[in-house]
Amino acid sequence: MFRQVTYTSQEVDGLSEDDRQDILRVSRINNVRNDVTGFLISTPNGTFVQTIEGSEEGVSRVLDRIRNDPRHCSMTIILNHEIPARDFPDWRMGYRSVRREDLRQYPEFRDLADPDFATNFDSAAIAMSIMKALYAGNR
Repeated sequence: MFRQVTYTSQEVDGLSEDDRQDILRVSRINNVRNDVTGFLISTPNGTFVQTIEGSEEGVSRVLDRIRNDPRHCSMTIILNHEIPARDFPDWRMGYRSVRREDLRQYPEFRDLADPDFATNFDSAAIAMSIMKALYAGNR
């Protein structure tokens, strides 16, 4: 069994694409060390949604680092459960910067400019559905 955790957070003002690439570079190194896989998406309004999966201990170590990262705030865990197999086994840290066009097929995400957009991701089922669809399209 594996532990899978999905959370949302909000990037801090002024975060650049270079900052996001640095997050990915360091995450991939740490995820290999902790045998963790996962997928991170960022949205046009600065919301991050990330799923990480692996052993209980590995996921816990990665989450501790994530919680202490000053490049985001308002971290909310929306899913924390055991799974029999990884959903993102091929990616030490997959990444997708989501555009409005990517989510038009999901009625919940018609207006990404809506200030309450981040609350739409509070549904773990919706978040995982979108992440799995994006993952399948990027394999």
